[in-house]
Amino acid sequence: MKNTKISRPIIFVAVIAYIIFAFIIFSLPDNPNNSKDKWNYLNSSEGHFKILFPSHPQETLQNCESAKNCMTYTSTSTDGTQYTASFVEYNNTSYDTSQLNYNLINSVELASLNIGGQTISSTRTTIRGYPAIKGTIKKTFGGYMKIQTILIGHNLYVLSIYSKNNSFPYLNKYFDSFVKI
Repeated sequence: MKNTKISRPIIFVAVIAYIIFAFIIFSLPDNPNNSKDKWNYLNSSEGHFKILFPSHPQETLQNCESAKNCMTYTSTSTDGTQYTASFVEYNNTSYDTSQLNYNLINSVELASLNIGGQTISSTRTTIRGYPAIKGTIKKTFGGYMKIQTILIGHNLYVLSIYSKNNSFPYLNKYFDSFVKI
């Protein structure tokens, strides 16, 4: 009969190798391409845009008295992070450029008030050549929201991500996937 006894040094080396391997794997930053969610594009024919969501979004038609059309799409990832894309299509005749810019500039403050939070940052920028604003909001009862609002013609697009722990591993994947069609 063969001696199949494994020596302690070999077991010790195998255990150490496994611990090092596990440490390396679990300490790596989240890779957006390794998400447990099945990311798919939503094509909004109403809003004339497409964007990636981690799961099939819920569609909500908004009451938009001062606008022609408005809709919100919401999706929650497996880690509980909530992704929202909204658009407001203003009437060409009832809103001029100064009013639309006012809505854009105040979009982060308005979002902060709506969710009961405090604006941490708000920065004017351009995204793909369009006027935009990016911001961060801290909710009073916990969690953070990253928001990006883009003004394209008479349409205002509001993209946001809410996280309970201020972790946004898929922020760029989500925000960068927005395309006007």
